Amino acid sequence: MVRAVQAVKNKEMGYQKASQIFQVPKGTIERYVKDARSVHELVSTSLGRKPALTCEMEKMLAEYCIQMEKSSMD
Repeated sequence: MVRAVQAVKNKEMGYQKASQIFQVPKGTIERYVKDARSVHELVSTSLGRKPALTCEMEKMLAEYCIQMEKSSMD
């Protein structure tokens, strides 16, 4: 997709031709070309929710759960 958007931005080909060659929907290419941000910045944007716990908090919670499991077995 990055190559398709770059090809259109560099005026090497139009939306339709880029869509056919790179097999990316024409609307997607149009949307990415119109956006002011760089293509790599748009593509690298992570999707989904942000984690509720940091890695450190998650590790502490896992250790706590293991401790509680061991203490309940005694």
